[in-house]
Amino acid sequence: MTQDLRRALREFQDYADDVQRSGFQTFDDALKRLLSVLAPTTLMGSLTIRVLPQPDFEAWHQAVLTQVGGLGGRGPLSWPPTNADRAAVQLELLRRVADDRLDLLQFGHAFLTTGGKYDDIVHSFSSHVVRPFVRDLLRLLHAEPEMGESDDGGKSAPTGGPFVNPGRIAELSARSGGPHDVRKLVRLCEELNVCYIHECYFAVAMLTRAVLNHVPPFFWTSNVQ
Repeated sequence: MTQDLRRALREFQDYADDVQRSGFQTFDDALKRLLSVLAPTTLMGSLTIRVLPQPDFEAWHQAVLTQVGGLGGRGPLSWPPTNADRAAVQLELLRRVADDRLDLLQFGHAFLTTGGKYDDIVHSFSSHVVRPFVRDLLRLLHAEPEMGESDDGGKSAPTGGPFVNPGRIAELSARSGGPHDVRKLVRLCEELNVCYIHECYFAVAMLTRAVLNHVPPFFWTSNVQ
């Protein structure tokens, strides 16, 4: 992975975290910054175009509206079954919310929450749309060859792969809430993979120790056995 792509990926993850932590006054700006990283002219954007199909958003939107009885109705929100198709529809949904082609309040009342406050709708939209989209897109992107290349011309790690599974890093990046900020743990894991690829084994040992110190309280809070 090149430095530019690594920087873009970190920027995307940071902006995704900002969206998931946003409220009434900050949501619009945070969402637009997240989508700016996925513009077609950017590194992340070009990769996203490659891994995601072109969605038939109108057909999907009409289908889910029909399920709830049209505008003003309420019901479950159904997504396409595959990760790529689902992420493609979710990305188009985010873009339409960001440029006001789709009303977030109306969408939220129909599919996401019974709460009447805008903050409730924003938090529900972040949990049920933004967070799954980020998680699935990162998983799809990490399967691309560019995401596995190192800065020294594609030299592979000694074991043929990263020290920390990229999918696990993607899952951690998509988490939000709770007393612990997962961004530090994600950053430690990313740097651990960089050091391992470049055979900096003393640094690998020290970063591993830091990760081990950081993980237990996080998973204790998350009730992971």
